Amino acid sequence: MTRIMMILQLLLVVALVLTMAGHKWHWWGFGVLSTAMAAELVAILLLGLTSLGLLLWIGYRKLRRLIRQGPRRTSATQGSDHGRGRGRRRRRSSLPANPTRVPQLAVIVGVTVLLIVVGLSMVGSGLDKPLIHDVTTDIEDVPQYRAALVARSIRENSLEYEGAKIARLQVSHYPDVVPLVTTVDVSTTYATVEALVAERGWEVLRSDPAAGELEAVVETELMGFRDDVIIRVRPEVMAEAPDRAEAPDMAEAPGMAEVPGMAEAPNEAAGEAAGEDSAAIAGAEAEVVAEAGAETVEDADAIKMAPPEPRAATGSRVDMRSVSRVGNGDLGANAARIEAFMADLSAALEPQLVSRQEVPGGG
Repeated sequence: MTRIMMILQLLLVVALVLTMAGHKWHWWGFGVLSTAMAAELVAILLLGLTSLGLLLWIGYRKLRRLIRQGPRRTSATQGSDHGRGRGRRRRRSSLPANPTRVPQLAVIVGVTVLLIVVGLSMVGSGLDKPLIHDVTTDIEDVPQYRAALVARSIRENSLEYEGAKIARLQVSHYPDVVPLVTTVDVSTTYATVEALVAERGWEVLRSDPAAGELEAVVETELMGFRDDVIIRVRPEVMAEAPDRAEAPDMAEAPGMAEVPGMAEAPNEAAGEAAGEDSAAIAGAEAEVVAEAGAETVEDADAIKMAPPEPRAATGSRVDMRSVSRVGNGDLGANAARIEAFMADLSAALEPQLVSRQEVPGGG
């Protein structure tokens, strides 16, 4: 009986592995995978519980037998009371009928526990994740798929964004899924995106450098689930602070300096020189006011002393969206994929000045 149970468990484990491999190799779809895996896992669990029950029953019977027999007597005492042959039969009857039964049951229970631990370790980290399968860095202006619409079948998840229904869940559970804003120009950023996608081995469905959009398919290693990603690179106008220079002194403005030779002018010509100086100063003030676009000398002075306006620089903003083709939830896979890609992209664009935007979907 126990040998049959061991063989049955081995067959179930092999069937479980083949079920996952068949989905990865595209022998069958997600429906067959989910149904078969559920049935196999339930059968393995029931077999393990049955084996555990048998082990407990055997242990109980053995303990009960030992309690009933009491302290073990010597063979001499047993021979004097009941005869030597009868003592042998009693000792022989206390042994289990099948000595390999307990080890076989223990192996079945051990394999069952191992499968449970492995399964929980695979999905345990995603049990607290929201039941969504569409994650994007821009929840207001969501990147739109084109090639993936053709690649997907009608039985797979829709690519239509569900809006506020999933946006709230994403922001609350995945606050680090945000755009990447960089001072690097669009063409360089897009080329870096293409290089990272190729490095990961993703299947590119569409690459449009003019539009700054790239679509690709990502296949998971173990189960072979296929998810669609789109990466969008757009120009981003950024404020670049200029070098601060000392503001010109109004006393050094053209025409505002002291008229050369005025101090050496003769006393008798002081009146005439003063009149000429006043006319020169007035003309210089008018010229300064006109150049500054002000109405008075005081306004021109304020304009001159004000810090210069920042210059506009054009960088780039990278948004990314990842959508699972099957399943209502993704156990956090899409968000983890986006965060990892953005981190690698940020590192690849170094030593350029790179900053992460804080609010998801911000414009």
